[in-house]
Amino acid sequence: MSKPLMLSLMLVASTSWAADVPGARDLPEVTRPLSSEIVKYKEGSGKPFGFPWIGLSG
Repeated sequence: MSKPLMLSLMLVASTSWAADVPGARDLPEVTRPLSSEIVKYKEGSGKPFGFPWIGLSG
């Protein structure tokens, strides 16, 4: 296989799979790194949650 053909196939294959999950969105507080994608997304309840501090001593 020729090098130009192999290079073009690699470029096409890498861009065709780079897509976010439908309905996914970034958090406003976090910036997304370049060339990253959202592969799994679940809408949360929107309520804040806390971690139990039982048994921890400071």
